[in-house]
Amino acid sequence: MVFLEVPIYAQKNTATGEIPTSTAASNISSASEVRPKIVVKYVNQNNKAIAAEKTVSGAVGSSYDATKLQKTIKGYRLKAKQNVTGRYAPHHAAIIFKYQGVKVKLTIRDIDDWKNDLDEEQGVKRAVTGYYGNRYKISPLKSDGETLISNPAILTGWFPLKSKMITLHYTQTMNDVVFSSDKSITVSEIILGRLTDVIQTYPNGEKIAVIVGRDGGYRVGTTQNKYSIVGFKLLKTLKRNETVNVVSANKTQTQVSVLSNGYVRLKRLMSGNDYQTDGSLTSPSGHVTSILTTVKEGMKSEVSEEGPGIPPTQVVQTWPSGEILTTLSINSSQLQVTLQDQAKHVLSTRIIKKASNAGTIFNLGQGRYLVYQIDAQKAVMATLISGNQYKRQTFGVHGAVKVSQGQLNLTSAAKTALKNGDLKAFIKAIADQNVKKIGNVKQLADKPKRAKKAANQELPATNESRITPLLGFSLLLILMSVYAKYKWVM
Repeated sequence: MVFLEVPIYAQKNTATGEIPTSTAASNISSASEVRPKIVVKYVNQNNKAIAAEKTVSGAVGSSYDATKLQKTIKGYRLKAKQNVTGRYAPHHAAIIFKYQGVKVKLTIRDIDDWKNDLDEEQGVKRAVTGYYGNRYKISPLKSDGETLISNPAILTGWFPLKSKMITLHYTQTMNDVVFSSDKSITVSEIILGRLTDVIQTYPNGEKIAVIVGRDGGYRVGTTQNKYSIVGFKLLKTLKRNETVNVVSANKTQTQVSVLSNGYVRLKRLMSGNDYQTDGSLTSPSGHVTSILTTVKEGMKSEVSEEGPGIPPTQVVQTWPSGEILTTLSINSSQLQVTLQDQAKHVLSTRIIKKASNAGTIFNLGQGRYLVYQIDAQKAVMATLISGNQYKRQTFGVHGAVKVSQGQLNLTSAAKTALKNGDLKAFIKAIADQNVKKIGNVKQLADKPKRAKKAANQELPATNESRITPLLGFSLLLILMSVYAKYKWVM
């Protein structure tokens, strides 16, 4: 019998146009050949890896025991285990060995730049405890007059393997406090010779503050305490050569200026032609100068002083005609007086002794003169004379400025002295002009006053005495008493 090999052609699906195929057995993997892997992790109490991971593998369905994979890790003790035993599966959770860090104590020591133990001074002991691997956070010691100078990064970190001491260094905080004549107070805070903040408190109780940052920024705002920054509320941030006007909650306007040299100028803004306002100028080293501004009768004065009762260090007077007269205290016996025009060009600078009737005369031209004179009480009088009119600003030891104006009837001698710039001759001419001529005063002879006649009484004759009934009755009682005592003795 002959067998014919007849090719069999796959029939094509007329509906889809596809030719049926079969799946080869070689493409099917046996489940018994799959060996899944399980990750072994070592973590601390914060689930942070503290050792390298491992893996174990085995046939699906077979059992495993990872107990022997437990490790001894320095600084930790085993706290818990997860999935340490079980059977392998295609998808298996990790095997976890969880450790707890050892307990650690950080003792805090607070010392100042003189090596003084601040904790001992306050009678406190400071420490924080935690676990190796955890984060710690400590706070500076609350101490009046002391400021932390250690790197702030030391205040936070990770608890170390062993207990140790953390030393925080502080420096004494210095303050410059100035009380102005109008009862405003300016306080600067100084750390290591550098200004850190300045606070000005106005007579109405409002406070404006400027915090000086190490980044070169000057943060302007309000504070709740006149001596330190408490409850600071930011209003504006400045840089050098910048000025801003800020308004407080009670509508007090303050002009804050940071000068190119780092000086901070605070000035309360007022309006009108007649007012007095306070301000201050603080140096980068923290030195405060109070500035009292007075505007009256078209004249303006700015008096810089270190405090009430202390002679002003500088007085700047601006006159209605635009001239600026600046008095600068050089030392206890000399003043420097500088005259500038409206554009602040220096016209003249003179040195004046702090002595009675010392001074100088500035010729402003067009019949105008500025007479600068120190009186017997060492108060400074600056008088602007224009024709027969004068305007005067006077300031003394306390710094407050008095303003006056009026008319003058100058003699020819006084006018000549002004033209010649002769202050002594001018003072003499004014003194001579004010001397009053007193005529001969007739001396009247003293006449005896005539006694006034009392009603229903006669005046006694010359050298006569008169005993009234009351006096006579009193004498009678005395005589009777003496007589009675005499009889008793007898």
